[in-house]
Amino acid sequence: MPAANSCLLPLWNLVELPFLMTFTFSRKYSFSKVHNLADWHNVRQHLRQTMNLELHQKRFFITRTMKIYDNKIFYKFSKFGAESEVNISFEELTNLKESHVVANFYVLLISALLFLIAFVSVISRNDKDFDPEIWIFWTIGFFISIAGYFILRENLWKIKVQNNTYLFIYKKIPEKNEVDDFIENLFEARDKYLVETYSELNKNVSYETQLNNLQWLKKVDAIDKATLEKKRGELNAMFNLEKKVIGFSK
Repeated sequence: MPAANSCLLPLWNLVELPFLMTFTFSRKYSFSKVHNLADWHNVRQHLRQTMNLELHQKRFFITRTMKIYDNKIFYKFSKFGAESEVNISFEELTNLKESHVVANFYVLLISALLFLIAFVSVISRNDKDFDPEIWIFWTIGFFISIAGYFILRENLWKIKVQNNTYLFIYKKIPEKNEVDDFIENLFEARDKYLVETYSELNKNVSYETQLNNLQWLKKVDAIDKATLEKKRGELNAMFNLEKKVIGFSK
């Protein structure tokens, strides 16, 4: 009986129970559906997929918030209290992801200068015209500045949008796996929407328009070459059939 099987859930899963129960009330996902182990895993999978539709990143005074919708991504950026937000349609979004590093060149330059001064101070510390302890000050300054350089250094993914603009996403905030899953879900949602919107064939739409749509889908990597050729064949067959029906084919 299904009701009896609900008691057989592994004990290690019980640690997730409070969180899942909160999720069921907030998302209106019926917890009464959990009758056995398979149902339990389905709820967990549903939770993970829902969570991976949103990503919140905060580092010092910078905050990034992203949310995936059916046909777009919402992107909000905040720095020192100044906010900007934009909705990017999936038609504008590419699936081109590149590694990007933001580093402050001036901090690195200051670090190099302090290192040079500290090096000279160490060499000259026995000179009677030099303070024998001054090298300590410059060395500490060097280590502070180089530490600041690496702390302020940002490791990002940049995803290309049309018109040579980009979405920037921290690689490891809040953690690497969560970021990777979010980007994967974003690309999957994009491709799914584009394919469902632009690859459906319709006799009432011109042949040229539908062929252009299919070729555009291939260009933006929403479909592969094999899918393009298959859809092109279906499109040709559809319009050849149309011609036979109205009596224009030979």
